[in-house]
Amino acid sequence: MMNIGYLAVGEIKKEFMFDDKGDAGIAKALANNHEVYAFSQEQTDGDFVYEAYSVSRGKRVTVRKQMNDFLDVLFIAGFRKPNENRDEVYDFMRVMDNIDIPVINPPDNFFSLDDKKYLFRLQEKGIPFPKTELVSSKDGLINLISSATQEHKIIVKPVRGQGGKGIERFPGGDEELILSFLQEQKEVFVQTYIPEIVNGEINVICFDYDIKYAIKKVPKDFLSNWAHASRVEETELNEDDKEFVMNILSSEEFLPKVTRVDFVRTYASPFLMEISANRPALYSTVINGGPVRVAKYLEDLLKREVFR
Repeated sequence: MMNIGYLAVGEIKKEFMFDDKGDAGIAKALANNHEVYAFSQEQTDGDFVYEAYSVSRGKRVTVRKQMNDFLDVLFIAGFRKPNENRDEVYDFMRVMDNIDIPVINPPDNFFSLDDKKYLFRLQEKGIPFPKTELVSSKDGLINLISSATQEHKIIVKPVRGQGGKGIERFPGGDEELILSFLQEQKEVFVQTYIPEIVNGEINVICFDYDIKYAIKKVPKDFLSNWAHASRVEETELNEDDKEFVMNILSSEEFLPKVTRVDFVRTYASPFLMEISANRPALYSTVINGGPVRVAKYLEDLLKREVFR
């Protein structure tokens, strides 16, 4: 049996004990065989935990201990709005460097993939992704937007961001919004629009660099994140898909232990769209086996880290 810390996104509320979905569902499945303490960043001060929700006992408990003193392993499911709370997450990152227990998906994993310029490193290693230009001047961006046509559409997106926020397609996009991101981040991505996105984006969830399941998100228009998808469902990968993903997992250093690889199938080859430190709860409700299946993958990973 392990003592598992489950750092969830946002405050752990009373409803947690009644929920069998998402983070709560995964934590409860883990609690069938282990002692699981769920808490949020707001319930910590550095590596000191004030209180937590004892999933195994079904109640909130006062802890008041250092993580090293009561946990065997810590899993970080994610951070609430990391782009807006960067200083807070950086502080937490420094704390994680000083604890002795294994930390799965530590804070630096989130920031190493937060800046999408890692795509250029992968391009140098032969991983295909949409033709991309890094633009830092207002005039240069306006010229590229003005030159977009219905036959040659472009996607403009922030270099740092999540959840589809700030992604626009031109012609027809919100130019003022994009210019505001340029002013804030000093540079933006301009990419060739991949029309095959209308057939769906594939999200492959990997535990310990091994493919476990895949999700297909069919967009209503061109954004394929959860909020803008018309259909989200589990899907099967073909051999070309698997080879593509495994090439990425073996090419990029410092990937999280729980990783999501997003790509679009095109007539030429799969095109990489994004890599992220995956929050396992995100699609756990749409796969066969649900949170219980995801918890098994996570449990196996945690055991390897604790008992290696």
